[in-house]
Amino acid sequence: MSTEDIGNYFFMFSLQPPVDLSGFVLPTDIRLGYNMDGMAISLEVSATGVLEDVKKDTILRVKKFLAVLALQEVNVTATYGSLYRLLPDGAKAFQVVIMESISFYDSILPNNIEPIVDVTGSLVISDVKLWRQMGHYYKGTSSKDPIERYREFYQVIEDENTPTATERALRHALNHPMLSSPTTILEVTNALGSPYFDPMNQAHVDAISKYAAALQVKAKNILKAKI
Repeated sequence: MSTEDIGNYFFMFSLQPPVDLSGFVLPTDIRLGYNMDGMAISLEVSATGVLEDVKKDTILRVKKFLAVLALQEVNVTATYGSLYRLLPDGAKAFQVVIMESISFYDSILPNNIEPIVDVTGSLVISDVKLWRQMGHYYKGTSSKDPIERYREFYQVIEDENTPTATERALRHALNHPMLSSPTTILEVTNALGSPYFDPMNQAHVDAISKYAAALQVKAKNILKAKI
C-alpha cells in the first residue's frame, strides 16, 4: 500500500446532544468547539501514511473517547463530518467527507458527574478484551429491549467467568424456547415462576428487565475497575 505525507489534518466530529464537559480533563489532541451543527470536537493528527488508515485510527480513538464518557454516564453521539488541512497561509483546505455516524457508544444522561474525570489514561489502554466488553456494555445501554439489554450486559459478566447460576440459566432461557437441564429449569422457574421464558408474558419481561438492571450494575463495576 502506498503512503502519502498527510501532514497536519484536523478531523471534525459533531456531538449530540450538547453536554457539559467542563469537569473532564481531555487529551491534548481532543479539542472542544462548535460548528454549524452545534457542539463539536476536533482532533489534530500529524502523521505520514495512508490517509484512509489514519482516518480509521482517528475514528477508533473517538469511539473509545465516547465509551469512556458514557461509562461516566454522559450520553454523547458523534458524527464524523469534516476533514481539513491547515495551509501555510492559515487557510483551511477541506476534504470531501461523507457524514458518518459513530454513535456506537450511548448511555444515559446523568443527574450529575464527578467533579474531575481525566479520560486521557483510559484511551491508551490497549486491552482487546476490555474494549470488547465496553462494546457489549454500550450496546446494552443503548437498547430499550430488556432481552437485548440482558444479553449484552451478560456478555460482560461472562467474559469474567462470574455469572451466577440464575444469570446463566436466564441467558439460556432467552436463547432457547425449551430447556432440558433440570438444574437450569429449576433456576428459571424460581426466577420467572415458569420453566421457560415467554416474551408475550409481561411478568416475564418485567422480571428480565429487573435482572438486566442488576447485570448492568455488575458490568459497570467491572469496567470502571479496569478504567
